Amino acid sequence: MPVSASRQLAMSDRRVQMIPTMAIDAARTKSKSREARHKVARQVGYRHVRYQRFKGRPGDAMEEDARVAIRERRQKSIRFMEGWLEAQDLVNSEE
Repeated sequence: MPVSASRQLAMSDRRVQMIPTMAIDAARTKSKSREARHKVARQVGYRHVRYQRFKGRPGDAMEEDARVAIRERRQKSIRFMEGWLEAQDLVNSEE
C-alpha cells in the first residue's frame, strides 16, 4: 500500500473515532445547559412566589406586637427543648 493511501486511511480512522467522542461531548454540554436553564427557571419561580406573598404589605411586613409574640413563642420553644435535653441527659446518665 502506498504511503499516501495508508496516511489517508489512518486519518479517516481517526475521524471515525472522533465522531462518537464529539457526540458524547455535545450530549454532555446539552444536558448541562438544560440543567442550568431549569435552575434559573426554578429561581425565578421562587422569587415570583416570594413577591406574591409579600405584595401589598406595608413597608413593615409585621407589626411590633406580632414580632414580640413570635419572639416569645421562640423563647418558649427553646426553653422547652432545653428542659427536654436535660431530661434526656439525666436518663442517659442513670443508665
